[in-house]
Amino acid sequence: MASIPRDGSTVDIQGRLKLMFLDHSTESLFGESAGTLLDNSTDNELLATFDAALRGLGKRILLGRLRLLFFWDRSYDRLAHRVHGVVDGYIEKARKRKLKHGVQSSPGINSQRYVVPDELVSALECTKEIRSQMINIFLPARDATGIARSGVMFLVARHPHVWQKMRAEVLSIKTPLTFEALKSLQYMRYVLNESFCLLMPANRNIRLCLQDCILPTGGGPQGKSPIFIPCGTQVVVNHGAMQRDEDIWGEDANDFRPQRWEDMKLGWHYLPFSGGPRVCPGQQLALTESAYVLARLLQTFESIENRDPEMNYIEESRLTIESRNGVRVAFHTNGTED
Repeated sequence: MASIPRDGSTVDIQGRLKLMFLDHSTESLFGESAGTLLDNSTDNELLATFDAALRGLGKRILLGRLRLLFFWDRSYDRLAHRVHGVVDGYIEKARKRKLKHGVQSSPGINSQRYVVPDELVSALECTKEIRSQMINIFLPARDATGIARSGVMFLVARHPHVWQKMRAEVLSIKTPLTFEALKSLQYMRYVLNESFCLLMPANRNIRLCLQDCILPTGGGPQGKSPIFIPCGTQVVVNHGAMQRDEDIWGEDANDFRPQRWEDMKLGWHYLPFSGGPRVCPGQQLALTESAYVLARLLQTFESIENRDPEMNYIEESRLTIESRNGVRVAFHTNGTED
């Protein structure tokens, strides 16, 4: 919060939020923050390394078998090696703690909190397997989380009346921002639902068909007939397209209208966190953190102003989808309005 300018100058809040959640995710998952938001930090290069590596990974996923076109490009391998080196550093520290304190059954080496590397080195020996598990947990916690919050700011900056309505709701709370207090912010929940619906950082899902099957719809000229899926077929589900389907959401499907949630319930038409047995395990944490960060900004700043001449959301695809232009805004307190 202290790193956001109070004088009404322009700031890329997407970059700040990504740094914030890089620090938060490394501390909560790995037991030690990367500290990228500290004034004396030299680790901002870490964020750029992760972003560049994800960009290369995203291209390879999109190309599928054609990823062989990148065979001669070794830049991704160098970036991946640097990311692995960072994660391996956390693994090595966990192994040193294990040697120092010995193996404990529960709740792990660190009895005060759950630290993922400590738990993994207690259960596994292979560094590559431990690293893969850590990256699998870390990527959605860091990347999707920060981008989703910046998407909220992108939309709200272009609809300042939404900021004012949320701010009035937040300022009406006279108690600390507890979990129960955040749950009571009904209009903010509408805003978060609408933002996550329109700007999903992870808007597709990929599955491999393990046996021949027939899906009830998807075939025929209108896509309403059954369709045969042979074993070995890669099935790509585009949730982002469904979230803007006028047959589901109406003619204003592409408009930012938080008020639509006054009469709408969550269901299979709303999948920013997927659903069923593969629902995102961090859904409640993500919603709570989003509400808290937004509430603190609303308490601190009277208004928000868009400072990007481009009003549309220009997508940049990495492993996730984010704004290519960042989210350039200005925050105003009393006396900083232009």
